[in-house]
Amino acid sequence: MKKTLNSLIACFALTVGFSQTSNNPCPGVTPEYSHVVEAAAGGIRFTNETTGTTNENYSYSWEFGNGNTSNEKDPFVPFNEGVFQVTLTVIGQNGCQSAISKDVEFSYGGQ
Repeated sequence: MKKTLNSLIACFALTVGFSQTSNNPCPGVTPEYSHVVEAAAGGIRFTNETTGTTNENYSYSWEFGNGNTSNEKDPFVPFNEGVFQVTLTVIGQNGCQSAISKDVEFSYGGQ
């Protein structure tokens, strides 16, 4: 029993360690975005407002919580009505990643 428990603890520690090493935040980068509901067009326009203190070129990865993704800097995305968790990940040339997630609501009422 003790050997099995130690093995489980070691396995858990290795798993946690791997997820921490993949979390390499970009120094001096603050990911941020705003959005505007465009009900007549059936979606939301996102504006990337990420700030940073370095001159590195960044790429962007969006997950919209509705199955859609994008690598555009400022995407427009169609939505059905509802609340969705939208995540913007900023990726540096050195592999660093910083992300922000927010709940975003789409309705044809324009909220």
